[in-house]
Amino acid sequence: MLGWYHIALAILAGLALVLTSRTPRAWVWIGALATSYVVSVLYVHFPKPVAFWSPMPPAVTFLCDASLAMFIHRLHRERWEWWCLFVPVIAMSMASFVQTLSILVGYPPVVPVVYYASLLEAINAICLLLIGGVGAADLISHGRFHSSRHHGYGLAAVAHAARCKTTASKDRWRWHV
Repeated sequence: MLGWYHIALAILAGLALVLTSRTPRAWVWIGALATSYVVSVLYVHFPKPVAFWSPMPPAVTFLCDASLAMFIHRLHRERWEWWCLFVPVIAMSMASFVQTLSILVGYPPVVPVVYYASLLEAINAICLLLIGGVGAADLISHGRFHSSRHHGYGLAAVAHAARCKTTASKDRWRWHV
């Protein structure tokens, strides 16, 4: 059964897809974010086999988010991809890692499960809102609103700054997979 927050994230993803019609790289990131989210949510909600060992849900969430972070780290090209995606996804990965580590060493989860899930949902929503915002800024700047000296000029400057090549070096950390 889908909760209201699942439906809200699906609506945000659809809205982000509509707003990013001029930003095709955003579609890749929306798809990757949605895939990571769906895999981890399905794993949490489906029953686990009794006869076999199965990993803890925070561990699976950590693996999904860490894989997404490596994917973003390897393939990002523009500044908005780094700041709007990589940084929040690393925060999600670290939250899942801390939860998994506390369970592995025998302590109760650091954050209660309800708050942990809410934190991950909120970060996913923030990522989708930021991607949609970059797409909206691109739409406005392509609409030639930047020639006027009003709000459109400022939004065009934001869109230009977001679309600049990233200053984060991909060679800073060599992740060997």
